[in-house]
Amino acid sequence: MSRRIASALLRLAGRRWPVRLRDDLHREWTAELHVLAGEDRPWAMLRYAASLAVARPVREPVTVAERARALWRALRLSILAPLAAVALWIASLVVITVTGMLVPGFLEEMQYWAMALLIGGSAIVLARLGRWWTLDGAGITTLTAAVTVPGFTLSVLQYALSNSSSELSLHGPAYGVFFGGLAGLLFLVDRLAATGRRRRAWWTGVLGALAIADVAVMVPVFLAGDAPHPASAPVWLFTALTGSGFGLPSPAGWEIFTILDVTEFDPQIFVLSAGLALGVIMSEAAGHAGAGRKVTSGRHVHDLPVS
Repeated sequence: MSRRIASALLRLAGRRWPVRLRDDLHREWTAELHVLAGEDRPWAMLRYAASLAVARPVREPVTVAERARALWRALRLSILAPLAAVALWIASLVVITVTGMLVPGFLEEMQYWAMALLIGGSAIVLARLGRWWTLDGAGITTLTAAVTVPGFTLSVLQYALSNSSSELSLHGPAYGVFFGGLAGLLFLVDRLAATGRRRRAWWTGVLGALAIADVAVMVPVFLAGDAPHPASAPVWLFTALTGSGFGLPSPAGWEIFTILDVTEFDPQIFVLSAGLALGVIMSEAAGHAGAGRKVTSGRHVHDLPVS
């Protein structure tokens, strides 16, 4: 038990040091811990590990250029990435509008389905962009805030600046539900991916984000009153994206129109934001998994008898 506690303290101590020094330091500390364990000195092990856990780590000097690069990466993820999502959404809308003008028989129902496909493709592009633009070593809490707070702020701000209090009261809670739920989901995705279960992490992230977006879509529809039958609520997200009732008794007719009218562009924003967020978190988790494999390899080497 003392060995396990001491090892946990060493891992805690390692996370407080610069990344480039962690592996070497962890190997040295683990070797010393092995010696103390071989001498059957549990209290000495605990004191040694605890002293490292609370010791002040060395801070590497940071140049102005490095600070500028770090600031640029932060601005790129928190500002440019959401703007890229908006640009992709506008581009999809323009494509659908121009196609509807140029192609005879391009019906409104087809436009909704085509827009849904373009939004899905844009979400994949944003997931890839998130993997490129992630902040290495920032940590799951910082990254989660970076991919949820700006999206929530920009979404709510558009209604606040238009002085539409009624619209804000409908859509504000929906954005709160979505981005708050997405933040919790990202922690779960990070845990799964960091332990090597990347396929499960991706599916959990995609299906979980769709479920959260579905719940968020329900909020303004119910708040607006005269909502479709509640039993059909689980398909409202997909109705809002495709304009279809999928042949179900509900939603149909005026119910589909109500869902489309009330939700406006919220579903598209939810899908695009989820794509970006999942790309960022999966990239961060992959980096932690790789670092974990290195540390584990070093620990196994130094668990050999010390001469």
